[in-house]
Amino acid sequence: AVDYWGVDATVPAERLPEALDIIRDTMGGARFLPEEVEKVKRTAAQSLNMQADSPWSNMSELYRSVFYPDFHVPRDRRIENIAAVRPADLLAGYRRFFRPDNMAIAVVGAVDTHRALEQVRAAFGSLPRPAGEFRRMAVAQRAGLLPERVTQSVGLTQSGILVGVCLPGFRREDEPVIQVLNAVLSSSVGGRLFDEIRNQRGLVYSISAAYSLDIEPYAWHVFASTSRRNLGTAVEEIVRALRDLPAH
Repeated sequence: AVDYWGVDATVPAERLPEALDIIRDTMGGARFLPEEVEKVKRTAAQSLNMQADSPWSNMSELYRSVFYPDFHVPRDRRIENIAAVRPADLLAGYRRFFRPDNMAIAVVGAVDTHRALEQVRAAFGSLPRPAGEFRRMAVAQRAGLLPERVTQSVGLTQSGILVGVCLPGFRREDEPVIQVLNAVLSSSVGGRLFDEIRNQRGLVYSISAAYSLDIEPYAWHVFASTSRRNLGTAVEEIVRALRDLPAH
């Protein structure tokens, strides 16, 4: 798995060439003015600070630190790193990654395929290709034992619960199985966890299942938000429901 950056736009079909030209100008001739960079840095830091008030964001931080310690950077450190970014750093990263052999362009909708291809070539065909081959690096967490339970107190009125498992050997063609499993467990219309733990027992405010395909080994988890009073019981019931799955 790799990280990626993308830009998308919804435009009338007859204005596709104009939209492509604007995106091409962004990709091919970006400038990083110091005053604009400082403004964006302040906004990014404020956004990260606001996440400290969210049970889900705090749980995600803890989840990544446990499952992917090789790649996790604490929130405070990320804010420091953002503050240290200079326009020259942005330009270096831009020149490294924004290159034709590292791009994919998709056009969908009420367009003529051949004409759209011609318009894409007209807009992006002149982008300069840097010397040397671009190499993508595999992203994989080193193997290691996971702790059975990790807790963190952040002084919020709600509590977050995340019960997760690694998926060693998981392949992309296995994804439909996980998608159906998520729907069976956490769908708000008849999902097993949603029905048993939220509707019947009233132990959580919300509950859902998700999977992460960002870093290998991939992971699957259940997330729930609850009150401090119901925290222990909710954890026990989620674990029990998952252990009882093969019996259903």
